[in-house]
Amino acid sequence: MAFREFIFKLFCPGEFSPAQLQSFQADTVEMLESNVPLSITFHNVQLPGMPLNNQQRSTAAALVLTNRRFLISSRCTPVLDVFTDQPRLTALELTLGQNETCSELTIQFNLEDFAPHGSGTVILKIKLFEADRLYAALKEKQKNLKFF
Repeated sequence: MAFREFIFKLFCPGEFSPAQLQSFQADTVEMLESNVPLSITFHNVQLPGMPLNNQQRSTAAALVLTNRRFLISSRCTPVLDVFTDQPRLTALELTLGQNETCSELTIQFNLEDFAPHGSGTVILKIKLFEADRLYAALKEKQKNLKFF
């Protein structure tokens, strides 16, 4: 890893790296957010060499929704990366919550659908002012997939 990338990961955990941003230029960006509060909860998660039973982590994240991809990243590492034309998108259970300051989008999925050697449930909670817009866009993409 280059020194520049290491420093970026260390001091900019909730942002995309310049290389990641460049990779989105070919797509139509529908939503791009950085420094978003993200809570990750692992329920009975088993990965080779990494038991994550009932742990919760909070971090800053960046997210992008393009015409081809939905990516949530923290410290330049994908937390969730799914192409919007693949059936895995329909495996995401989406819930929208509201409070007085901002909206919260909850994304729940079974790890088996995303990691071949993993099991358990992962819950991502994203606090975002435009969570309702992201929720609607993801639901529309899921609906379009179910017709094919």
